[in-house]
Amino acid sequence: MKFLEFGNAENKKIMLIHGFQVPWQVWEPQIDYFSQKYYVIVPILDGHNPIEKSTFASVQKEAKDIEKYYIEQYGDQIFAICGMSMGGSIAAALWANGKLHMDKLFLDGAPLVRHNKMLTVLLTNQYISLTHKTRQRDVNTLDMCEKTFIPKQYMQCFLEMMDAMSDETIKNGVTSVGQFQLPNHLKWDNIDVIYYHGTTLNEMVAKKSAKFLKKHYPLAKVVCLKGYSHGELVLRHPEQYIKLLEQFLEGVPKCT
Repeated sequence: MKFLEFGNAENKKIMLIHGFQVPWQVWEPQIDYFSQKYYVIVPILDGHNPIEKSTFASVQKEAKDIEKYYIEQYGDQIFAICGMSMGGSIAAALWANGKLHMDKLFLDGAPLVRHNKMLTVLLTNQYISLTHKTRQRDVNTLDMCEKTFIPKQYMQCFLEMMDAMSDETIKNGVTSVGQFQLPNHLKWDNIDVIYYHGTTLNEMVAKKSAKFLKKHYPLAKVVCLKGYSHGELVLRHPEQYIKLLEQFLEGVPKCT
C-alpha cells in the first residue's frame, strides 16, 4: 500500500479512501480543495496501484495497514476519514477496530452488512468479466464504463489500474466486502457519522447498510440521494461532494 499526502502536515488531518476498482485520482478535486485547509492523506489500496502490482487481501488487512502507517507517523488521532464504497467499508472497519480515534466519519455507499453468497458469486463473475473485457479494450465495455462509471478524464488511470489488477484481487475484494459486517454495539465515542446512499438498483446493499446504521446507531445521520447510483456522488458530482463534505467537516459539534 502506498500513501499520498498533500498540504501542510501541521493542519488537521483527513483521509480519503477510494473504492473497489476506482483509481485514487478520482479524489483529485477533493485533494485540490481540502489540502488548502487540511492535511489530506490518500491511501492507494492494494491491488489498485499499477506500479506496485500488489494483491488486495481483505478489508481488515487494508484497515490494519492504514492503522499501522498512520499511528507510526502521526499518532492515534485523526480529524476525519471519508470512504466511498469499499473504501467506506475500510473506514468503518477502522472505526470498529478502535485503534485510530476519529472525530468524523463520512461514508458514501459503504457496504456495512453481509451479502448472501449468491450475490457474492454473481458480483465476482461480473467484475472478472468486466476486467477482462476492459483489458481487451472491448469498445462496448469501455463505452459503458465511461457513461455509467468512470468519467472520461480518469479513463486512462482506470485502464492502467485494470490492466494490472489480478483475478485474485477481484475475488478477495468482492468476497471480503461481502463478508464485512459492522458490529452493532460499538462505543459511540464522541464521533460524528454521516452516511450517503442513492436509490438505484446498484445501491441495494448501501440502502440495507443505511437501515442497519440508523437502527443501531441512531445518532448517525443518513442521507438519501434520490435517483443517484452507486459512486455517482464522488465520480460525477465532485463539486457537490466537496460542498457536502465541507459542511460535515465544519458543521455542528460532535454527537455525544
